[in-house]
Amino acid sequence: MKFLKLPFLLTLSLFSALFLSACSLTPQKAALDISSYPSATIFLNDEELGTTPYKNTSLKPGSYRLKLVPSDPTIPTFEKNIPLNNKITTIVDYQFDADKDKTSGYILYFEKAGEKDQSGLVVTTKPDASTVAVDGQMQGFSPINIPNITEGDHQILVTFPGYESKEIYARGINAYRLVAEVQLKKDQLPPEPEEEEESDDDQELSDDDKPELPYVTILDTPTGWLRVRIEPSTSASEAAKVDPGKDYSLLDEKSGWYQIEYLEGEEGWISGRYAEKFE
Repeated sequence: MKFLKLPFLLTLSLFSALFLSACSLTPQKAALDISSYPSATIFLNDEELGTTPYKNTSLKPGSYRLKLVPSDPTIPTFEKNIPLNNKITTIVDYQFDADKDKTSGYILYFEKAGEKDQSGLVVTTKPDASTVAVDGQMQGFSPINIPNITEGDHQILVTFPGYESKEIYARGINAYRLVAEVQLKKDQLPPEPEEEEESDDDQELSDDDKPELPYVTILDTPTGWLRVRIEPSTSASEAAKVDPGKDYSLLDEKSGWYQIEYLEGEEGWISGRYAEKFE
């Protein structure tokens, strides 16, 4: 019997060690979500992953060198060091152009914070000293560290004179610090034409002059105007700006965006956050 006990105890000890070791292991997985216009080939630490749009939820946490090679050969390669943190999604959203001054986009990720009941925000920008507003309230100039923005959804608006503003919607999470790295592009819109004197024929629109249903009315915005984009995305190119109080025919709607006819024969998308719909 003594001879039989030894291998039994040895097997039991080995099984217990393996069981306890397996129980102590926790999977380390990070997520990466990349979108770009035009599409680009993705390299992470020189390993080719595919083309944008791209999403992977099973990457090893760590610091990586991201390289995006746009499908348009006239556009320079984009390279950036990015963090991939456990159980957190890093978001990369860029619009590229052959002229680097016309490239814009942002990188979003979370970092662990010290306060369990607070959600922080850090914003860095190109160019530096850009104005940063959160939910319509001016916070200061970049780079900026805001200790507590409260948990939940927020609108982050980054502006700089002579550059197109960038509007980002993100969620604050307690015990984490949201980091936003934002790049603005130079404003390419032609200068506004000089206002002409109002003639006797110019009159305020009456209710009878409003567009046929359905239509939208532009609401007040932090900037005093609302950007019209060519696609329903904050990374899409700007087509025009419209003023609060104006009415426009509603052509379509998609995921919180309204498609309007802002000029005769000219269509674009606006954020539904700053428009009231009438049907």
